Amino acid sequence: MLSSYTWLTAGAIAFLICLSDAFLTPGIHRPALNSITKQSVTSHAVIRHSKYVASTKLQMSTSASAMDRLSDSCIEAMSWSQSACRAIGVSTLENEMLIVGMIRSAGEDLDARKIFTDNGIFPDAAQQAAESLLIMKGLGKRGGGIIGDAPLPFSDGVKKTLDNAMSIAERMGGTRDVIVQPGHVLLALLDYDDRYNVATEDVAKCEGLAVLKKTVEDFGNFDGTKFCRTLSAFMKNKAEEAAANGSTTVINEKQVVFAGNQRASSTPTLDKVGSDLTEMAREGRLDAVYGREKEIRMCLRTLGRRRKSNPCLIGEPGVGKTAIAEGLAQCLAGGYCVFDNKNDDGKWGIRNPFANKEDDKSVAGLSLEEINKLPPLPPCPRALQGFRVISLDMASLIAGMKYRGDFEERVQKLIQEASTSPTILFIDELHTLIGTGAGGGDGGMNAANLMKPALARGEIRVIGATTISEYRQYIERDGALERRFQPILVNEPTVDEAIDILNAVVPRYEDFHGVRYTPFALDSAARLAERYINDRSLPDKAIDVLDEAGSLVKLEDDGEEDDLPEDFFVVTEDIVAQVVSEITQIPVGKLDRDEKAKLMRLEADIAKRVKGQDVAVNSVSRAIRRARSGLRDQSKPVATFLFCGPTGVGKTELCKALAATYYGREKDIIRIDMSEYMERFSVSRLVGYVGFEEGGQLTEAIRRKPHSVVLFDELEKAHEDVLNVLLQILDEGTLTDGKGRTVSFKNCIFVMTSNVGSKEILEISRGENPTAADKSGAGMSIEGAVKNELEKKMKPELLNRIDEIVVFKPLSDDILISIAKNILNETVSRAAAEQNMTVTITDDFMMMVAKEGSFSAAQFGARPMRRAAKRFLEDTLSEAIMREFLSEGDDVIIDIDKDTTATGMLGGKIIKKAVKVTRVNNGNESILIPVENDGGIGVIESNAMDAIKRPMPPIPDDDGFQ
Repeated sequence: MLSSYTWLTAGAIAFLICLSDAFLTPGIHRPALNSITKQSVTSHAVIRHSKYVASTKLQMSTSASAMDRLSDSCIEAMSWSQSACRAIGVSTLENEMLIVGMIRSAGEDLDARKIFTDNGIFPDAAQQAAESLLIMKGLGKRGGGIIGDAPLPFSDGVKKTLDNAMSIAERMGGTRDVIVQPGHVLLALLDYDDRYNVATEDVAKCEGLAVLKKTVEDFGNFDGTKFCRTLSAFMKNKAEEAAANGSTTVINEKQVVFAGNQRASSTPTLDKVGSDLTEMAREGRLDAVYGREKEIRMCLRTLGRRRKSNPCLIGEPGVGKTAIAEGLAQCLAGGYCVFDNKNDDGKWGIRNPFANKEDDKSVAGLSLEEINKLPPLPPCPRALQGFRVISLDMASLIAGMKYRGDFEERVQKLIQEASTSPTILFIDELHTLIGTGAGGGDGGMNAANLMKPALARGEIRVIGATTISEYRQYIERDGALERRFQPILVNEPTVDEAIDILNAVVPRYEDFHGVRYTPFALDSAARLAERYINDRSLPDKAIDVLDEAGSLVKLEDDGEEDDLPEDFFVVTEDIVAQVVSEITQIPVGKLDRDEKAKLMRLEADIAKRVKGQDVAVNSVSRAIRRARSGLRDQSKPVATFLFCGPTGVGKTELCKALAATYYGREKDIIRIDMSEYMERFSVSRLVGYVGFEEGGQLTEAIRRKPHSVVLFDELEKAHEDVLNVLLQILDEGTLTDGKGRTVSFKNCIFVMTSNVGSKEILEISRGENPTAADKSGAGMSIEGAVKNELEKKMKPELLNRIDEIVVFKPLSDDILISIAKNILNETVSRAAAEQNMTVTITDDFMMMVAKEGSFSAAQFGARPMRRAAKRFLEDTLSEAIMREFLSEGDDVIIDIDKDTTATGMLGGKIIKKAVKVTRVNNGNESILIPVENDGGIGVIESNAMDAIKRPMPPIPDDDGFQ
């Protein structure tokens, strides 16, 4: 009979011979294997051993891959365990006896045997304990053996143990083709998790632990975790010593031969086109993930399905879809399920990811009580232990493809590697899968079509992430691809949840920028980003604000040694507010003394441009102060006004003056002429046409400039359906455009102008409508008449959403003179800026312009005044320049001439109008320039042919022109 060592060697040779060619991977050194085969001996033991391997593989289909990779020692241990089970009448191979066989086999190594004896473990005592436990379960009886030597079927526990042993061997060996040794099986029998370095202590659920505890009853208490850690360290040292011996190495005294010091990767394609998120999580390169336990649990549940185990994360950009995938990778890597030392009650606890062991404080600045309240992310289920998450880069997937078929070959290799290894693929921007590799054509063999069969059969697990719009546009359109994914909606977190997320990620930003963030800065970042940055989602926009604030503070570090205070590089809420203001162009910081003074004199500044409308100016100024004080309702627009009154009294001018005075530029006014929206279909112009890339005229303007004055000019001319759109804007402060995006109007001032009631205003001001007068005076009667007309022509729900209805009164004579002075001063300023001229206007000239512009002011407001200024001043100066009487840099006096007659028609009367232009800097020379009749309202040429035949004015060298 062969010796025990010869029997083991021959058994190992037969085991290798009977394996499939899949076992002989490139990692096996074939010449060495052939040499071992040549040295084998033919014996009854070899034939018996080969028969055992083949039969056990057939009865254990679920763990066939584990059987292919069992070492000779494991096969011998399982053969002994089968015999021991038959001896006491047990009809299946159970874990209680399997651990005895593994102890006998592993104990052949002297170092391993010392580990067993130090813990009071001896094979004979273990066998007695195993037999006692099996008999207590009613599975066997002493002296009741089973006749025959046919291999016993494996129990479910044994099958699970061998699968777990294979996973442990892969993680400890770093490759999928590693051989399973008895030590690996022992660790699996004790439910040892090598990633967390902890073994179970539940005897009721672990048969191997029950056997060893009963074995060492007389020796002392058995510590499973300590035993497994010692055995695991021993096996790792043996593997490292074997790997350092050279290119041909015997691992753990068995004839399993590997080639080379470096083991080839079993997933070269995945390593080339993807990034291992699980490895990044182990190395601590991923940010902490907080508040997404529900979504991660749903992903784990979907990944655990038998078929179509592919979750798809759907949400708006910036809500944290990629972070959920990273959190899942951290779960699989153990980042959120790390076992600490035992608690006071003797149970194992899960370490909170925010806790810091060194000082028992939170890295997120939370108290110990707050740490204990934080919910940990879900632990990794056993079904997914050992899996890794690979993030695919679609650009790398197609990079280097030259010939037809190269892309398909690479995708097939990727699918094969992902299906034969514990791998979960993560594809960010899942919709790009459809077009990748198709060459721009539809229906071609793109990556999506190549992966569909594997996705449907459950051969690969894929996590996708895409936005709602892109999911609808690309994924839903391909029904075959859509049904292979389980959509998981990722909602935007609340402000409070966003603050917790910022607390979780802020340590990384503090380390990167070398600054410190105050708790108030984190709170301000979340709240201000939610309030003022409306085109993006939390927590992304709040994190960006923090990052920008840290960079802003760090810019002050010039590298020189300065005597700076300790808190110099601290990000406060004021710095966060400054960053938000610069991003959105909205003043959100605290009011300083200068801005307070500016707000207090706002009425005076606006009144310089808008004359005679004190009530309207005061109303607008109060709204601005209310907005900056922070007391207004943040869910609505800043203010909504309806300006009513005759044409030309300053309604539009007040909006321009407000934009120029407070917002800084007249360009910050968004003017919508409602006369362009008189048709029903024109409402689409405001929000954009569905299906087109162009946005709406209103929504796009607000998205670009959210802090603006919005002017709806001549509101009554718009179609009724257009006015219905305004209801939502004025009440909720939001509107959905044609592309499905929500646009916020909460930082806008809405001004609507209307000429409704103009007729009544004129009649009351002239005293022609005594029925509208009442005891309260003319002012109240005008307002009452306008409001009555508004109720007749506009819906009450629209009027009810307006904060204040302001009635503009007709302009008085004093106001008209002030307006004339302002208009003339504007022309004088332009002459100084463009021609470097110093223009002086006499009082007589100004009164003439005021008189000309006030003939029809009661009906047409101040617009005739601007036309009069153009005729008398702008046209006169222009003609003097064209005659070369005036040139750049001259000093000029403009006066009205009372002696020269220029014929014109106004109301059928002949009047004299001429302007005297005096050049002061060159001998006080003067010329007279006649003023043409007003071609505007109230003036009609007597005959069109007279206007055509009117003689040209004399040129400067004409002797008759003086």
